[in-house]
Amino acid sequence: MLTAATSPPLQVQPAPRAEAMRIAGERVHAPRTLDVLNPYTNAVVGTVPRASVDDVRRAFAIARAYKPRLTRFERYEICRRASDLIRSRATELSALITAECGICVKDSLYEVGRACDVFTFAGHAALQDDGQVFSCDLTPHGKSRKVYTLREPLLGVISAITPFNHPLNQVAHKIAPSIATNNRMVLKPTEKTPLSALVLADILYEAGLPPPMLSIVTGDPREIADEMLVNPDVDLVTFTGGVAVGKYIAGKAVYKRQVLELGGNDPIIVMEDADLDEAATLAAVGSYKNSGQRCTAVKRMLVHERVADAFVERLLARTRAWTYGNPADPLGSTATADVARVHNQNAQAVANFRASTQGGSTSCSWSLAASGATVAAPAGSASVGVTTQTGCTWNAASNASWLTAGAGGSGPGTLAYSYTANSGPARIGTLTVAGVAFTVSQASGCTYALGASSTSVASAGGSGSVALTTSSACPWTAGSSASWLTVTSVTSGTGSATVSYMVAANTGAARSANLTIGGLTFLVSQAAVTITQAPATAALSPAALDFGSVMVGKSLAKTATLTNAGGGTLTISSLSPAGMNASEFSVGGTCAANTALAAGQSCTISITFRPAAIGTRLASVAINTSSNATTLMLSGTGRKSGRK
Repeated sequence: MLTAATSPPLQVQPAPRAEAMRIAGERVHAPRTLDVLNPYTNAVVGTVPRASVDDVRRAFAIARAYKPRLTRFERYEICRRASDLIRSRATELSALITAECGICVKDSLYEVGRACDVFTFAGHAALQDDGQVFSCDLTPHGKSRKVYTLREPLLGVISAITPFNHPLNQVAHKIAPSIATNNRMVLKPTEKTPLSALVLADILYEAGLPPPMLSIVTGDPREIADEMLVNPDVDLVTFTGGVAVGKYIAGKAVYKRQVLELGGNDPIIVMEDADLDEAATLAAVGSYKNSGQRCTAVKRMLVHERVADAFVERLLARTRAWTYGNPADPLGSTATADVARVHNQNAQAVANFRASTQGGSTSCSWSLAASGATVAAPAGSASVGVTTQTGCTWNAASNASWLTAGAGGSGPGTLAYSYTANSGPARIGTLTVAGVAFTVSQASGCTYALGASSTSVASAGGSGSVALTTSSACPWTAGSSASWLTVTSVTSGTGSATVSYMVAANTGAARSANLTIGGLTFLVSQAAVTITQAPATAALSPAALDFGSVMVGKSLAKTATLTNAGGGTLTISSLSPAGMNASEFSVGGTCAANTALAAGQSCTISITFRPAAIGTRLASVAINTSSNATTLMLSGTGRKSGRK
């Protein structure tokens, strides 16, 4: 089996790095954080912000607004300086990669060197002008002229998502070509190994990269991954990772350019005339180097039957000689103890294959009674039947800490397994039994509680909040059933939170709506608006009519307007002319006794002046209403015929 390396005493774990996102060079923190764990010690290596959708949108908006103007030489210089800076900090970067990723120092140092190479190659690519010139006078019909071609790269905003296994080099493979082609990038490293990407961003800023050309956002993919795919400012999505996620991206980021690197099945093929020692060495190194965490790792071995036994013997010896232990050990352990469990199982499988093929007549094969099982959230145990030939041994391993495989066996049998209680979201683990996968799906154990079930709000509106309590890993969303009730804090998250909301002013009857938070209902009731109506008010315009000089026996008409300037209904009770010359002023128009005016309505008072004698004539019209009384003053002068 694999051999444990002799390791020096573990160094004291340095204080965790409390990192910030890098949004266009600005260090941005968030109220919520994610822990980054050392896979070997399970100690916290650092924390990173848990970005909100708004953080991601801001990063893309900055990238879209910025227009890079770097020359080819300037892009080359940035890449060259970045390569030099990475090389000068190789020891620091190697230690960080090992701490967050779990690969051994030898492999992490190699990764640092690869990242340097990537920026060197990108810098030289920026200098290459791939234009071509073609002569046209090559045929009898051709003319003596030249055709010039030039390849223009995308000039836009790139959304990049990187995996855990090479936290520096995979990120470099995304960023370096973006710089070389004068593009802007918003990159989300995996939440498992985000620290190296943040350090690389600082190195690039130091190397002269304009900050708006690169932002690094960190967080839970369940909250922000979709925004990385559908944001309208994104021109291209690039992703390196698993096939299932790649298919999801292909279906989600429609109408955008996509570059999806999804691994392969990578066989090593050993023919009958091969150097078997070299082939076995390549097979072992290809399977176990970098703890097997490479998209180019050997995943299948196809060996000619004439040399199969000899090859297996050599591969088994190399597998058993492979060392594992503390990945920070500079003596050269090449796998972590976690990975050793899988390697030991592989060694057992190799041994089984060797034993079963001796004689060339019988081989071992394994199958399970089912491909998977669904279990409830409480802790429990179960089993699955294993079918194989007599004498064929098998072991089982789990890829999840909450799922434990029982002991293996020989020949047909039953594999027992147990699982811990689930207090979080639904989860899936895999038991691997002699190379056959058995999937265990455990139901969600999330429970949610609100600090209150309802609230009442005044008609004027306002804001409020309600506390949601749940386990730290349990996801939730918040939404409203009405447009006048909006969630003003984040609309999704995990763990306990305070959800804030805003209530618009009410202009009508009492109303109510629900906030749905984590599947629970929070009722918001709002009081009706109380409208105080102003009383009816009679307003006269103008308040006086002056007819000037009018010939005796002749007449002149003028009009005033009476308006209900208040609310309710204004009713005219009477219009009464008065004064010593009242008989010389006659009253008409639409205003009359019992006329009713709604708010804002008007009627007219028409006065005709017919002087009966020479001299000043005065009178008035008293207007009595249901609200108030007002008076229209009248005046004019009678004159002789023919003389003013």
